[in-house]
Amino acid sequence: MSSIATEDDIVDRWIEIDDSISVPDQTLDEILADLKAQNDRGGGGHASALTASLAHIAVGTSRGLVLVFGRENQRLVHSVSSNGCPVSCLNFNNNGTHLAIGYGSGLLRIFNIATGKMVDETNEVVQPGKGILQVIFVGSSKRFACLDSGGSVVYLKMLDNDRILAFLSLRKLFLISLKEMRLIYAAALTGPANRPPLFDWQARNEVPSLQNGSKNSIFCAGRGSKVEFFHISNSGLDSKCM
Repeated sequence: MSSIATEDDIVDRWIEIDDSISVPDQTLDEILADLKAQNDRGGGGHASALTASLAHIAVGTSRGLVLVFGRENQRLVHSVSSNGCPVSCLNFNNNGTHLAIGYGSGLLRIFNIATGKMVDETNEVVQPGKGILQVIFVGSSKRFACLDSGGSVVYLKMLDNDRILAFLSLRKLFLISLKEMRLIYAAALTGPANRPPLFDWQARNEVPSLQNGSKNSIFCAGRGSKVEFFHISNSGLDSKCM
């Protein structure tokens, strides 16, 4: 193979450029800034929150976009945009008709799935300057509980058909009766501080309550190598450690 080329060969490979085109002078930093601006304007960001109902799946992104898909056909049903603030949490109400959208700025929006319209918007549900980490509906679509980034509570959970609200921190567990609006149980969580606690519950359908027909519930809280089981009934609360 020869590496020698004649001048005619080089000329044949030249690219003709239109002299009428004006190319502005730009530094490398200016070009990189333009590329970054284009990237910021395009795309919805990466997924930052996810929730699902019986009929829909909602995905929130780091740039404030919320996409709602149908579970059966997996097609896009709604697209909800904002000012670019990251979506930090999502949650459907019990019947899936409304979607709560929490943002890192502390903004909370309630979206109607049936009409495709925003029905409520407020930034006064959490401490100023704090983001919303979790939002859950309490019963209907008009009441909800929010968890922000400024406190020691790390998890909220509704129990027993929205009758009891559980607050879980790194050190304690609290159970609040929503009907009576009072604390019904509190317990300290032991175990290693570098391991977050875990929590779950279920209703006991086979043991109906004698007073009002509601069903008893059991729940467990675990941390490290210790799991504690609790039984809630109208007569009181029993616990067993393992």
